Amino acid sequence: MSTHHNLITEVLEQDEENDLDRHRDLAKKKLTLTESILALVISLTCVSLIATFLVLEIEYIVTENGISDMFMGSSSSQQQPSRLQH
Repeated sequence: MSTHHNLITEVLEQDEENDLDRHRDLAKKKLTLTESILALVISLTCVSLIATFLVLEIEYIVTENGISDMFMGSSSSQQQPSRLQH
């Protein structure tokens, strides 16, 4: 399997060398580890909050607009006890 790895590595290295704007890519400023982690935390927080707000609105949409639970993908009216709880 090492032959495949070497072949892939050679192709990727050759592609990098043939890149016409390689010097500009190397000169670009990169994000620091702290900036990357901060961006990741902010984006995950936003996605989590939006998902939570959307899930909380399912009950309102079902009761106020008369849209069925099954259409919304919610089982709030048919909650069943978990079999894993003892």
